[in-house]
Amino acid sequence: MPFITASKNDLGPSCHGKLSISEMTVELKQDFIRSKVLVGKSVYHFIVLLKERQHVEVSSLVSIGNGRNNAKVLDTDGCLHFPNTFTLENLDPGFKAELEVFVLETQKEFLPHETKYHIFKKVN
Repeated sequence: MPFITASKNDLGPSCHGKLSISEMTVELKQDFIRSKVLVGKSVYHFIVLLKERQHVEVSSLVSIGNGRNNAKVLDTDGCLHFPNTFTLENLDPGFKAELEVFVLETQKEFLPHETKYHIFKKVN
């Protein structure tokens, strides 16, 4: 889990700072992409949290494996792209921020064509 910190000795006691993080990229292991994503049985939903004391910033949800939007969020190098910008203001000297990535795996919904479109054959 990455930490972003500032040393109390680097800044004066009355200083406050601002931290902005934008265009985050998370590299996925190629083994995960080959064995999970390309197999296509599940959809993976990712979010990023940036936490500093009681303040929490949340990214938008990024999903892969659903066949839609994969090219927008997962590049050819296997990196996920989050378009959000996080900003923490009035940071005290010696602040500590945590960046966490969460993933939820869900099964793809499979409905037969006849069920999805309410097509029923009548048998005489």
